[in-house]
Amino acid sequence: MNITQTSVLNVFKRRLLDLYSPSFIGCAYFGTSCRVLAGHSKWSNIRHTKGANDAKKSSMILSISKRIKASIRATGKADPKTNSALARLIAEANAHDVPNSTIDKIIKAAVLEGNKTKDVVFEGRGPGSCAIIVECSTQHVEKTRNEIASVLKQCGGKIAEPGSLQYFFTQAGFIDVRVKPEDMKDLDEYVDVAIETGAEDVTLQEFEEGEKYLRFECEPATIMVVKSKLEKKGLEILDHQCEYIPNSYIELDETDANKMRKFFDKVEYLTSVDRVHVNVELKETS
Repeated sequence: MNITQTSVLNVFKRRLLDLYSPSFIGCAYFGTSCRVLAGHSKWSNIRHTKGANDAKKSSMILSISKRIKASIRATGKADPKTNSALARLIAEANAHDVPNSTIDKIIKAAVLEGNKTKDVVFEGRGPGSCAIIVECSTQHVEKTRNEIASVLKQCGGKIAEPGSLQYFFTQAGFIDVRVKPEDMKDLDEYVDVAIETGAEDVTLQEFEEGEKYLRFECEPATIMVVKSKLEKKGLEILDHQCEYIPNSYIELDETDANKMRKFFDKVEYLTSVDRVHVNVELKETS
């Protein structure tokens, strides 16, 4: 088990999340799994660039709103002082000039929702017969299912039976841990930490802004146990989530690729959707 410097591109290949954030889902989003939209999602690679600035800002606020709510649901903490993932999301919102009043409303809405929402997973066949998994948090399961089915139909796809497409993916648990620059001199010690806590692997990762962190990988069933052991060792947890990792990727022709981009544009505005996972590689369009 080796610690490797993983490029942002390789991170994208491993985690699709959080629907939106190119720097930190889970959900994400992508997730969830655990419902943080945080993560190094492929969303930024597969959605085309929007032309209007107001549309971009609206999309960004929707993304941050979903990830803030997911972070609060996952941790039960609405205070950024005790929820580091929430603190990072608030900082991201501030960097994009989201008004503090808007951020406060999002947090209050998440607190009011409390445990009323239910985490559900929907599956669908997309353009080119690709496999799609959509993770949602909703109070109205049937309504959300119908919304997703409608979007799939508009984009040449269809909703699938529960469990029928999950074999296209492997689930894995990821726990992101802050690493200080002075601690990076001897990274081999974290291999021992991984072994001691029951993690299967640990890699050095990097946020888009350049800050580095460690990612511990484990079985989904053990993620909370591993997280607890890491915390007992004094490590600061930035995020934790379970992801659907495609076992392989398929290529789409240009017609189906455009349908796929249309799907992402539409599903982005479904407020109950936390993260989307697909077994497709799409090139970013200009």
